[in-house]
Amino acid sequence: MISAENQIRFVSDSTALLSMRDSDFDAYSAIGEVIDNSIQADSKEIKIRVKAHKEARQRIGEFQVVDWIAFGDDGSGMNRDTLHRCLQLGFSSRYNDRSGIGRFGVGMTLGAINQCKKVEVYSKVKGGVWLYTLIDIDDITGTPAKMNSIPEPKESKIPEEFAALVNQEQGTLVIWSKYDKQPVSADSMVKEMDIWIGRTFRKFIWGEVDVNGSTNKLNIEINNVKVLALDPLHVKNERFPSDKSSYQTEPIVIDWPIPTEDGEIFKDLASNEIKIQLSLIDPSLRDYQGVGNAKETRDRFIDRNEGVSILRNGREVFYGEIPHWKPAFEEIDRWWGCEISFDPILDKVFAVKNIKRGAVPITTLKQSINEKIVPTIKTFREQVSEHWKKRKVEKAQEKLKEQSDNGTATGHEEAEGVAKKSETQKPQITPQTQTNANVLASQIHANETAEQQAAWATKFASQPYTIIDESWKSPEFIEIHPLGGSDVIKYNLKHPFVEELYSLVDQLQSSEADQELAMKLKSLIDLLIISYAKSESMFDKDREFKAERFFEDLKISWGQYLKSYLETWKSENY
Repeated sequence: MISAENQIRFVSDSTALLSMRDSDFDAYSAIGEVIDNSIQADSKEIKIRVKAHKEARQRIGEFQVVDWIAFGDDGSGMNRDTLHRCLQLGFSSRYNDRSGIGRFGVGMTLGAINQCKKVEVYSKVKGGVWLYTLIDIDDITGTPAKMNSIPEPKESKIPEEFAALVNQEQGTLVIWSKYDKQPVSADSMVKEMDIWIGRTFRKFIWGEVDVNGSTNKLNIEINNVKVLALDPLHVKNERFPSDKSSYQTEPIVIDWPIPTEDGEIFKDLASNEIKIQLSLIDPSLRDYQGVGNAKETRDRFIDRNEGVSILRNGREVFYGEIPHWKPAFEEIDRWWGCEISFDPILDKVFAVKNIKRGAVPITTLKQSINEKIVPTIKTFREQVSEHWKKRKVEKAQEKLKEQSDNGTATGHEEAEGVAKKSETQKPQITPQTQTNANVLASQIHANETAEQQAAWATKFASQPYTIIDESWKSPEFIEIHPLGGSDVIKYNLKHPFVEELYSLVDQLQSSEADQELAMKLKSLIDLLIISYAKSESMFDKDREFKAERFFEDLKISWGQYLKSYLETWKSENY
């Protein structure tokens, strides 16, 4: 028989706590656990405050270091016994109860110690007094340990600096300090908290979730600023009221068998329905290809929108790309949204974790969801692509008209623009460039007014390459006029190659379906010629070359410049 002093405890408190600090939380999911508890306590107001001080850090400069984060609410509060146990890992007055948003009884404490070393809790029930308890990792893990158990709650007045965060009649205050897992500077952290909380708890902010029999709107503040709901479907636009709402499909509903377990508490009204909502962002926010990286897109967080939002009882538990999802996510997928909602009775088939961070459908469910939504996603992708193609043609026509109005349209604007944007080395444009441009413009456009000649000269000198169509009797199909910083390339319309090329382009443009193909063909030919002109301009005209070496170098540099221009062109077309 083993004596009491020789018995070994199943868990070593200090070592276990230190190990648990490396749990699968991040700062925002840990914060979410505190908010969950407030919601479950019928809170209608949750106030969060982050206090920080500035430090100078090597390599990154000024960094705002978190002193503490405090969470106050107006919920029902905790009595002495519940408060005493609330920081105990594994304690829950609702363990395995799936009717709310908590279930396992580890979230708040595990999340807190993942982020900080000291957690203090004040709580008051209606008609009671403020009670206080805490845990401090340093005191628990020190040698010798100063704290071996959770202190019994004692009556304690809330410190003045936190008083405004709670309802004085009832509520709870949680304070995190000794914060040593800070992910980013506090100012950046607060911005991300606003985004994460607004998206994760959007349904509660809208008052769409039944909590203990009521659907009151939840107000959350961070540093005295109200958190607005953030809808990843972009159907509701509180943050961007001038935006047009996304197109929303009819909800897709999947009935799924309920997995049963002995001892679990199921509500009579619990549903086994999985609801899927799809949306497509309004064309005004996806007007052209490449807008995904524009400032107005990033301001709306659309650039983060490639993925799925999964909600459990109205609370988001997953947002992002589902592993092994087919078809695989592409950049174009940021323009549609998908929201999957399920009741906690289906936790098993969504592999819900005990920290409410991550919920991925099991393989058979994933396949079923795919079958339901892939046709719509393919349609959305096609609609986005078709809109971009249409707008590209329209924009080209608008640009052509604009330049036609001042008499400088050439029909080669796309390739000229690509050459201007390309990463290739660009010659320096000098005052002499403008002088040369003035002379060439007066020669080529001798029959036009001085004002029109000046407009052409400005165009010649303002971009690396200008292509114009001319007719002259010569076996040459192009002429290149260097201006000392920019070149003008003339196409000979009387050359058989140019005649055949333009005939083919005209045939394609006569068909509405082939207009984009015609534009692409013309631009690619233009880029082929521009890259040759670029390559030729890089040779020192006063240096002698052997013919073999000259043509070899010309061929290589021509190919290199063509590749560079093509990459720029493709980035704007695909």
